[in-house]
Amino acid sequence: MLGGMMSACINHSAVEAVARCKQCGKPLCGQCVVKGATGNFCGATCQQQNEMFAKKAQDLEKKGALGPGTSSGGSIIGKLVALVLLLAILAVAAAYLNVPVVGPLVRQYLPFLPLP
Repeated sequence: MLGGMMSACINHSAVEAVARCKQCGKPLCGQCVVKGATGNFCGATCQQQNEMFAKKAQDLEKKGALGPGTSSGGSIIGKLVALVLLLAILAVAAAYLNVPVVGPLVRQYLPFLPLP
């Protein structure tokens, strides 16, 4: 039984499925399952498609197009610059709102800002 629901094999409607194709998700009985290095498949076509996909993903990972540090967030330096800008904006806002401790510090170290 798969996922708590009974389902029949796509090729043998009277036989309960024991697996699903990793590529297309079709239910399969024990006779119809094609076992591959990367999982169970309904046939050679789905197995080949899945293996091609896995190979392309590995190639991209080796080239550095995927994986840690390649998100759209940018480099570490870019993130640090954004953090400094955010802190500066918060400090100026604290000075305008007369937040204790922060406001006087901003006024002391940034006297050129036109603060109230």
